[in-house]
Amino acid sequence: MNTFGKIYLVITSIAILILFALLIFFQNIPSEAVIGFLGVFVGSIVSAVVQFVTSDTNIKQQLRLAALDKRLQAHQEAFTLWQRLLFINRHKKESTELILECQEWWNRNCLYLSAEARSAFKKAYIAADYLSLPAEAQAGLDAMKKDMEDLKRAGDIILKGVNLPSIGEDESKHVEKRSRKGTAHR
Repeated sequence: MNTFGKIYLVITSIAILILFALLIFFQNIPSEAVIGFLGVFVGSIVSAVVQFVTSDTNIKQQLRLAALDKRLQAHQEAFTLWQRLLFINRHKKESTELILECQEWWNRNCLYLSAEARSAFKKAYIAADYLSLPAEAQAGLDAMKKDMEDLKRAGDIILKGVNLPSIGEDESKHVEKRSRKGTAHR
């Protein structure tokens, strides 16, 4: 509830307390009038709470939808770059160029990605950079395995970051099959 809603509730509560004080002071007020007055105050409190909760929810929803197209585009571009990172020849000049392209893209678009996708994409291109180093410059087999896991995991996280309902059940099965085929060729 926003500040205006809180102020309204405080003022209404004070008005009810004043009413009760008046009832004690002026004892000859008809009970029907008191009940009617209380009904109006309780109704206005309920109405105000519902209105402010609804408006707060609407504002949050509007903010989520404000950049929906850009968010979808950013997740699609991140997924495309991730696919290129996953299947690039790691010891060629194009690997370094792609990693720089990913870094530049991330700098321009990271705020449109979900928090998890943002982190996963950055870890993926950093992992790809480490994996492109000559074997003697790498930290060891365990570090290479972790880097490869970071790189592979990013795709699923980027897909989940879009958080849209699937077009069909076959869509996700097709993506999983392609991912398994891509890793089987390695």
